Amino acid sequence: MDEQQGTSHRNVVDAWFETERNRLWVFLRSRVGSESDADDLAQTVYLKMVGGTFAAATNLDGWAFSIANHAVCDHFRGKKRRPSTFIESDTAIQDNSATPMMQLLATEESQRSSEILRHCLAGLSKDELVVMQARILGNDHATIAVDQGWGTANRSEKTFHRAKRKLQDCIRSKRGDDENS
Repeated sequence: MDEQQGTSHRNVVDAWFETERNRLWVFLRSRVGSESDADDLAQTVYLKMVGGTFAAATNLDGWAFSIANHAVCDHFRGKKRRPSTFIESDTAIQDNSATPMMQLLATEESQRSSEILRHCLAGLSKDELVVMQARILGNDHATIAVDQGWGTANRSEKTFHRAKRKLQDCIRSKRGDDENS
């Protein structure tokens, strides 16, 4: 890439990033669960876009979000754990050095979170429960569709996202009810 093409490429990336930064950040935040991690990954995506090459006809959104998705995978690969795909936990991990009272409160919060989750799962349809369980076990949508006799992965994807939204809304609602009590 010569200097003029490099400047043009950088200008295109800068313009895209300026207008789409918030949408990209929301995508990253929804995947990693941490604002600081989302900030770091947004910067990584920007640097990879500036350092990468693309044809003039390239769909910048597709390219950027593909880079973002790979950055999220790399992020969790580095942490040796998978991303939380549908439930955000704000329950602290128990620290062995915590006081007994703090451990008791964490246990009570964990029990309350389990009750909320059980309640919310009871509100899902049979298909939604099957898809959620299969996704948690690591099955892809195509495999789920074949197992359920649905023909295409599209039904599994829609069912999964509908269930995910129901769970998120139910959990937020229940936690809001707790805070208002």
